[in-house]
Amino acid sequence: MKNNTEGFTLIELLIVIAIIGILAAVLIPNLLGAQKRAYDTGAQACAKSIQTAQATYQIDNQTYAIMGKTALTTITKTT
Repeated sequence: MKNNTEGFTLIELLIVIAIIGILAAVLIPNLLGAQKRAYDTGAQACAKSIQTAQATYQIDNQTYAIMGKTALTTITKTT
């Protein structure tokens, strides 16, 4: 009796699973690092926006905005 069915052997399946496991072990840390870099870039962009807003406020109002413990206060620039 000749078996004519086609399919994968157990060894072939184990090799494919091992390759997928190795690739996952290499790629997952890189993806997590990319996520951290994205968060850092977003924080830098937010800080730059705040800096630009403060500079615009200073130019428009000729004062410095200082965040106090309870409220936003301004100090008039004396020249």
